[in-house]
Amino acid sequence: MRLRLSDVAPSAVLAEHYRVQAELCNQMARATVSPFKEGWLELAEEWRKLARETEAKPQ
Repeated sequence: MRLRLSDVAPSAVLAEHYRVQAELCNQMARATVSPFKEGWLELAEEWRKLARETEAKPQ
């Protein structure tokens, strides 16, 4: 049996992990040029959305 991070970590830990991933994507966006910059920014927004959804879930 394989455990996922979401199986063992509290929502706050997961949300923080997702926010860190979003920041890494933002850093990549700053370090690159179009057309790739937009993709990194979109991915960052998806990570932030996941963080918000995770925090909103009841435990």
